[in-house]
Amino acid sequence: NKVLVLRTCAADLTSHGGYRWPESGPVEAPDWDPWPVCGHGLHGLLRGAGDGGLLDWSAEAKWLVVEVDADDIVDLGGKCKFRRGVVVHCGDRLSATKYLVERGADPARVVGYIATAGDGGIATAGNYGIATAGNYGIATAGIWGTATAGNRGIVVVHYWDERTRRMRLAVGYVGEDGIEPDQPYRVEGGKLVPADDEAQEEE
Repeated sequence: NKVLVLRTCAADLTSHGGYRWPESGPVEAPDWDPWPVCGHGLHGLLRGAGDGGLLDWSAEAKWLVVEVDADDIVDLGGKCKFRRGVVVHCGDRLSATKYLVERGADPARVVGYIATAGDGGIATAGNYGIATAGNYGIATAGIWGTATAGNRGIVVVHYWDERTRRMRLAVGYVGEDGIEPDQPYRVEGGKLVPADDEAQEEE
């Protein structure tokens, strides 16, 4: 009856408010309150899914995976909080998200996951993620993500349309309408645009 929670900390393993997380082992909130509001607990993204804007995307950030009793999880909408858990992984964005996916988390929902597929394959990444597929492949990324495909491939990136208040897809076919092979694309104004290295680092 255990679940995994993803969170980030500063390089010195401190979180907002100065609480210091262990690199591994047990951790417990000193001010626990189960009331479903932010604060008074340990916070993260259940199974790696939720609001990626709450994570630390700096190069120095530590990405933690915490094992928690499922009954201890309090849903806060876009994130969760819990009383105690065990830090089972400490690393960077790539290692932590890979750890989650290898243990059953949905790669299409894990924030920041980097998915790669070969020729004819399908690569799917969640919000803020990076999806790369080879020739004739399909690369799909979530909101604020980037997607890259090889020759004759398909590039798909999710985005939120404020005007209609719904999720939409920006789709590009490599070799058509200026979509080039092996070029990362992101969404801007509902359109696929080349994603330069600087933009990817900021995301």
